[in-house]
Amino acid sequence: MLRGVSANRKPHLDESESLPSLRTEAERVTAGRYRLNRYRRACRFKARDYMPVTFPQILAMPLHTALVAHPDFPLQLLGLIHLRNDIIQHRQIGADEVLRIEVRNTAHRDVDAGQEFDLCTDVYVQDELVWESTTTVLARIRGRNKKADRQAEQEVEPEETRRESWQVRSYYGRRYARISRDFNPIHLASITSRWFGFKRPIAHGMWSLARCLAAVDALEPITAIKIEARFMLPIFLPAWVTFVTGENGNRKRFRLLDASGRRPHILGWITPLDS
Repeated sequence: MLRGVSANRKPHLDESESLPSLRTEAERVTAGRYRLNRYRRACRFKARDYMPVTFPQILAMPLHTALVAHPDFPLQLLGLIHLRNDIIQHRQIGADEVLRIEVRNTAHRDVDAGQEFDLCTDVYVQDELVWESTTTVLARIRGRNKKADRQAEQEVEPEETRRESWQVRSYYGRRYARISRDFNPIHLASITSRWFGFKRPIAHGMWSLARCLAAVDALEPITAIKIEARFMLPIFLPAWVTFVTGENGNRKRFRLLDASGRRPHILGWITPLDS
């Protein structure tokens, strides 16, 4: 982790540079009932016999950190912005199943706001691919247009089927950090978040996404699906947020909005794999 924040790292690549292709993996990974139950409580997932759909991302977090802390990885870890997360769950993963997890990065892409790249995660039970995700990260270049990359995410909303308000308390960032082992200072306290230009700590993006999916799973257990999530505005802690869903055929649309119900924190879609 310390190597990922060391002074010799860059906020973005030079024009002639490219990201090296790196890969890391772990075998015989298990959830652990204690940690799994803490995660369920923190994100409001019901206790079931399978892992919450976002939990494999937690298990992959040490591999993500190891990859970006690799000596050949040139970018600063704490300067990276989590833009998107796409998840494909091929089937529910049993709470006690033994996993093999592989993580790799893609080459970078030049975009209006800076340089994007993906962290790709594959989760196996023996030789069966059961879960995969693509985490898209931005190395922002100051002075570039931040909004241009996100204009394409806007679309006409389907008819609303559900709306509710949630309170996001000030300690949620610290609690989730202990469970996920993501101790990025922007999530922990005002004094540490100010080091990086945030007036107050902000909620973890993956906690916010998990909270949305827990609300969906509570009504109808999530099975074989594709999830597409776009992270928009940060949630400054503490806060009230508004969760909204709508359906268009088999495709479910969900949004996490601010207290007014207008400004988006997350825009997301859920699609069954057999649709």
